[in-house]
Amino acid sequence: MAYLRLGHIKESTAEGTCKASGLRNCIDYIFNPAKTENGLLVAGYNLFVDKDNKTESVYNQMIATKNAFGKEDGRQGYHYKLSFAKNDDITPQKALEIAREFCARCFTDYECAFAVHTNTEHMHAHIVFNSIDMIEGKKYHYKKGEWANRIQPIANEI
Repeated sequence: MAYLRLGHIKESTAEGTCKASGLRNCIDYIFNPAKTENGLLVAGYNLFVDKDNKTESVYNQMIATKNAFGKEDGRQGYHYKLSFAKNDDITPQKALEIAREFCARCFTDYECAFAVHTNTEHMHAHIVFNSIDMIEGKKYHYKKGEWANRIQPIANEI
């Protein structure tokens, strides 16, 4: 069974930075070549990841969605960490497939970037998704009980 942790990416209020600088930094972090077997364990759901310009390509697509719906303010995105136990028999490619299926089942209408990190004792996947859906431009809202009733059961099933 995988362990899930969720965090949100706030709007930056620091002088001289754009509102979505935290989103860009988070994408850059999860795509770190030193942690993703030189970028081989990086992918996207509902967006294109340019192999030569991974962070910028993903970030620009998410910003374009925000701009299209006039939703540049507030929370910029969310960051899931999906961790596997050391004794789980999961290859990096299988972990990438699990992250992709998790995105498809939990965030159908959202742009998601994900990557598997293999630089620690336990393999884990990071998922960053846009706070704005691509269809209606609505902000993602986490509802009370959603974790126990919907999200964790999907992760367990996968």
